[in-house]
Amino acid sequence: MMRIFPVATFTPNPENAGAICCTTQAPDLAELARHPDSYLRVVKPQFVEPGLRPGTDEFLQASAENFNELVRRNVMQIQEPAFWFYKQTLPEGTEFLGWIVGVSALDYEEGKIKKHENTIKEKENRLAKHIGLLKSVAEPVLLAASLPNELKSLGPEIQSMAASFAFTDVLGRKHEVWKIVDAGMMDSIRNSFTGIEALYIADGHHRTAASSLYVREAGLDPAMNGVMAFVMDKNSLSVKSFHRLITVQAPAWKLEETCRIKGWKVERLKEKSGRIVAGTILAHSADGTYQIRPERTSPQLDEAASLDVARLETEIFPALFGIENSRVDSRISFLRGDTKPEVLDEMLNAGKVGWIFEVAPNTMEQIEKVADAGLVMPPKSTWVEPKLMTGMMVMRYP
Repeated sequence: MMRIFPVATFTPNPENAGAICCTTQAPDLAELARHPDSYLRVVKPQFVEPGLRPGTDEFLQASAENFNELVRRNVMQIQEPAFWFYKQTLPEGTEFLGWIVGVSALDYEEGKIKKHENTIKEKENRLAKHIGLLKSVAEPVLLAASLPNELKSLGPEIQSMAASFAFTDVLGRKHEVWKIVDAGMMDSIRNSFTGIEALYIADGHHRTAASSLYVREAGLDPAMNGVMAFVMDKNSLSVKSFHRLITVQAPAWKLEETCRIKGWKVERLKEKSGRIVAGTILAHSADGTYQIRPERTSPQLDEAASLDVARLETEIFPALFGIENSRVDSRISFLRGDTKPEVLDEMLNAGKVGWIFEVAPNTMEQIEKVADAGLVMPPKSTWVEPKLMTGMMVMRYP
């Protein structure tokens, strides 16, 4: 049984929400931060005061001062504890719907909120310190599960009402938010969540860990304090992959030789693009594109080790590039999987990288199996949408 609770929040002034809320995916963050009401001034104050280094005391102090100024000027407005319904519409018409609720830190500690990635302890501690200073967290984590029909049926009824606030961001995405304080509807939402056995972290592993850590350090009740979450039905998520970018300039013959030694099939393609499906990986260099395919999965491999991305990193990368651990090796970096092909071509032709590997996206079923087994995927194994706006819903702690 999941423990959920209404979240006490700050929300943006409805008249100026589009200028307040921010996204780190925007092309020019410095330009957005120049607006006096931008929440970027809180999460990235270095754009307002050049020279600030993230994580330093000076950085945290500037963040807190900018946050307090937004509250003082009523840019960010205090809201009573409530449940919220949220809808995001992409420019092409895709819709993401779900619920913003509080989920208890105790459920996270007991494993009911399941992870599929490791967190970096230093980053976790840094975020917890930031949360403690501001007594708030600026963005919900994204959780997913099979939501009960009772919960899904409330969506149309809520959307028939006027939204509490709505705006369109710089990327053309429309955001609509409904506040729910009706006692009967809140009871229905709470009761519907009690039938959910587990929630899976789709995005926000560090924020989940840091929020739970802060609750413990602050001495708050972990059953009724914890993580602000945007909870969606798992079938409505969009799961994409990350490209692996390698700076090593290994020759093509070495890729072919490594694949043959490891029992992988390798084929040079006439075109620079190919169909990427499970079990197929594209390897691009300035000299051409190769399709590589691992041998059939061994029964000895667990749910995490049998993933295409895991096999690429454990079987090919050490032999081909000498990269043993993608978490710490500076010769590998990551780029979201929907990056345009011409961008990849430019990087290869300019010699910025030696190789780029494209892997098919993992499925939500694979994410669940890895999480249920208590295992973790390699870093940057999934790019999940929707991405929420920072400052759109800011959870207040006591």
